[in-house]
This record gives sequence, C-alpha cells and structure tokens, in this order.
Amino acid sequence: MRPLLSFSEKADVVARLELFQMEEAAKYFKKAYEKLPAQQIRRQYFYTCRMFMDEGKWREECESMGADEKERKEIVYEMSQVKPEQMAWNTEQIDEMLSDFKKEYHRSTGF
Repeated sequence: MRPLLSFSEKADVVARLELFQMEEAAKYFKKAYEKLPAQQIRRQYFYTCRMFMDEGKWREECESMGADEKERKEIVYEMSQVKPEQMAWNTEQIDEMLSDFKKEYHRSTGF
C-alpha cells in the first residue's frame, strides 16, 4: 500500500509549514484528504487555509467540503486560542499525525 504522502512529500509539507508557505501546505493536506477522507486531515486543511485565505474565500472552501457555520466558528475559536509558541511544527508531530491518518484508514477500510 502506498503511503498517503511519500517521504519527500511529507518533508515538503513540513518545510512549507516552517517557511509559512501555507498555500502549498494546504494543497498537500487536501491531497491527503482526497486519498483518505479523515476528519483530522480535513480539519487541518481548514486550519491551514484560514491562515492565508480571506474570510469569504475560506468560508466558500469550508462549505464546499461540508463544513457548516458551527464548525467554522469552532475553527476560528480554536485558532484564536493558540499561542505563538504552539504554532511551531516539528517532524515528530507530523509523523504522529500521519500515523494517526494511517490508523484511521485501516480502521475505515478494514485493511
């Protein structure tokens, strides 16, 4: 089975997040979500998009992926609670997140 993201793609996501290239990072989250529609991936995609999209565009993107007003408000609130030092990503966090995605995939498909 091919992983959701290859090692080089995973490294690219980490690098782009570190460099605040949110648009590129969002593309990878969306790609991962298309391969495995897990809510954790979808939510991360919304968080990332919120960092670079204007309000109207972000709302449209969320709605196109099934997020209602309540979920959008939750995301905005959660993001307002994040402290700057919590925004730093590290490869261990990415590895853990990808491991969770794979577990969710196996659970949802029975493989």
